[in-house]
Amino acid sequence: MTVRTASCACGQLRVTCEGEPDRISICHCLECQKRSGNVFATQARFPSERVAIAGQANQWSRRGGSGQGVLLTDPSLAGLVQRSEPGLRQFVGAAAAVGVAAPAHASALAWLDGMRTARLPADLIQALRDLFGAHRFERIDRAGSFHHDWSDA
Repeated sequence: MTVRTASCACGQLRVTCEGEPDRISICHCLECQKRSGNVFATQARFPSERVAIAGQANQWSRRGGSGQGVLLTDPSLAGLVQRSEPGLRQFVGAAAAVGVAAPAHASALAWLDGMRTARLPADLIQALRDLFGAHRFERIDRAGSFHHDWSDA
């Protein structure tokens, strides 16, 4: 049986999943965009009885716009990310320069850049999603979600 293990950089927290995931998906809904900070969010879902969590999890008091905790504000992790960023940026650039796909690394870098940006340029993405599937969009000048009849645009 396949066993997958993931841990934080310091090794304080570890998750082990046994077997194959019940579902692997890529989502582009607005909530997944907010949660991941990227256009697409990837997920692998395992039944809880096949997942074991070991170690101590921390909680952070700073909250992002969505109300969720912002992991990058943890002092023990912020330094590691800051030291690793130049290498990640160089790797993604080198891979792109020679035409080698590195989607996980490029997505991680995009997420990191997005987390440091007060307002992301997702307006075009939201408009296209609304045009092709009536997914609705949010505005910065008023609360709520909106749909536009794009046939006259």
